[in-house]
Amino acid sequence: MLEKRNGFELEIQQMIQQAIAEKSIYEQKKHDAERRLEEIEGELLAYEHTLNAYRRRQGKPIPKAERLSSATLRQMSVGQGMEALLRESGGKEKIAVIARRLLEAGKLKNKRTANSHVRGVMHRDSRFVFLGDATIGLAK
Repeated sequence: MLEKRNGFELEIQQMIQQAIAEKSIYEQKKHDAERRLEEIEGELLAYEHTLNAYRRRQGKPIPKAERLSSATLRQMSVGQGMEALLRESGGKEKIAVIARRLLEAGKLKNKRTANSHVRGVMHRDSRFVFLGDATIGLAK
């Protein structure tokens, strides 16, 4: 009876070791995939910047379908992101819309204070003007 119990324990321990080894293989694959995903996001960001800069130089508007991606906004400061969003929307936008886009991008963390944070950046930064009715515009 004792031998059966030891054999069972040994079998379970081997299964545990096998599961641990398999887990480490998949964790390594996950790590490699996440690293590659970050590289691809960086490449996409560079392509987006190049294309948008080219369109701006040509005087062409940026189509809504090719709006700033979350990765692009995440890498900018809040002020730079606000400026980019305002340029994208034609020069003026509601504070709530800007705050929502920055929240979606992960640039702002607190949903409750996002609007006041955007408003505070607007007041501190000379690139922005308050147009009334909770709307921000780009200073000329």
